[in-house]
Amino acid sequence: MKFKDLREKYKSKFPTSLVAAAVKIALDMGGNMTGAYKKIEAMKRGLGDDPAVKDALRLANEENVKENITKQSVDLV
Repeated sequence: MKFKDLREKYKSKFPTSLVAAAVKIALDMGGNMTGAYKKIEAMKRGLGDDPAVKDALRLANEENVKENITKQSVDLV
């Protein structure tokens, strides 16, 4: 993938400060993906669909799932 393609993929129509705040919310709320998405959408409509925010929501949700699986397997032993 060329630099031009990457720049277009992550080009945002929202200010970087707003995207950074949304990413922070996504990571702080961990496994509560629906709640995080609603809170982000309350900040600015469509912000939850921004590529960087989507990636942060997915990452936060996946990390929480991995932690829960690890905790459950430790509890079973």
